[in-house]
Amino acid sequence: MKTYSIWLIPEHNSRIRYRNLILKISKKLKSQPFEPHCTIYGRLKLDLQKIEQVIEKLNANQTQFSMKIKKIKNGKNFWKSVYVSLEKNIDSDNIFNICKKSFRANSRYSFDPHLSLVYGLHNDEAIYYALRNIEVPRYLSFSGIAIVETGEDISKWQTVYQRQFL
Repeated sequence: MKTYSIWLIPEHNSRIRYRNLILKISKKLKSQPFEPHCTIYGRLKLDLQKIEQVIEKLNANQTQFSMKIKKIKNGKNFWKSVYVSLEKNIDSDNIFNICKKSFRANSRYSFDPHLSLVYGLHNDEAIYYALRNIEVPRYLSFSGIAIVETGEDISKWQTVYQRQFL
């Protein structure tokens, strides 16, 4: 069965800015680039239509919203190597709680909001040089939500369903 993730999609200008940043850092660290996103819920192995139904309900009254950026961080996890840490708010919590209520029987997922800048295991010195002179704004706005077919091979990720917020 395919594995899906639910992503918050940055608004247009932020998406372009972070896409360029991800491409730049991925090139420096020789990693696979990907589309900018904040995973709201992941590792779902369900029929796509069931996930779509939840997203449709969730999206019905959701408007564009922003999350405060805490700072750029790095970790020792392949999937959380270098990322922009985001502060939870009422909108992000509401979306996560709807997903949790709908999907927890299938997959438990802990929500730690962030926007990854690169995946992979990289040494601290390489990360330091890749991030030199990088500035991020104080807030990041999200204008949509997507269901993405994910897995271990980043190059094969594909958006299978996407909706814009009101």
